[in-house]
Amino acid sequence: MSIRIPRTPQAVWRAIRTFGSQEAMGREIDVEQQTISSMGKGDRPVPAELCPVIERKTREIAQRKGDPSLIVPCEELRPDVEWWVLRNQEHPKAAQSREPQRA
Repeated sequence: MSIRIPRTPQAVWRAIRTFGSQEAMGREIDVEQQTISSMGKGDRPVPAELCPVIERKTREIAQRKGDPSLIVPCEELRPDVEWWVLRNQEHPKAAQSREPQRA
């Protein structure tokens, strides 16, 4: 039994429009234009590890342009990933730094 990973070309095309072109998006997220094209066609899913990069970069562009509609969140790029778990978990080192020091 194989796991079905949803392909979300609408979200990818929103990101491409935010970046301005497939080439610009590829440069910004360090991926070849052909890969961006394949994701936009729905031939391949967006790798989960790229979703936070795309969200962060589109958020930066949206902030510069003053248009929050340009943000493409991880949840739209890969709805199969439980992003809420990843977003709400704290890095273990951050939690350790707040623990009271024992004498």
